[in-house]
Amino acid sequence: MPAPWRAFIETRAAKAGFDSDAVGGHSLKRGALTTDMDRGVRPTRLKQFGRYKSYAVLDEYFELAEIRANLVIRVAEHVSGRLRTP
Repeated sequence: MPAPWRAFIETRAAKAGFDSDAVGGHSLKRGALTTDMDRGVRPTRLKQFGRYKSYAVLDEYFELAEIRANLVIRVAEHVSGRLRTP
């Protein structure tokens, strides 16, 4: 990532209370990809957007998204079960 963008991202991250060393261009790219996946954007478009040469990287993101979705479902089931129990 070009230095001006890196500096911009690090400065904004620090002002928002994040560790500026832990936030970078990849964080933004990954966040955008995850958001688009959640919105149902087709894998072909995701591949173009991320400038990936193959679907291998997207497969990793899809696997992580599936794990995240299953975890959310399990937590929701747990919480709803606890709410029904006096």
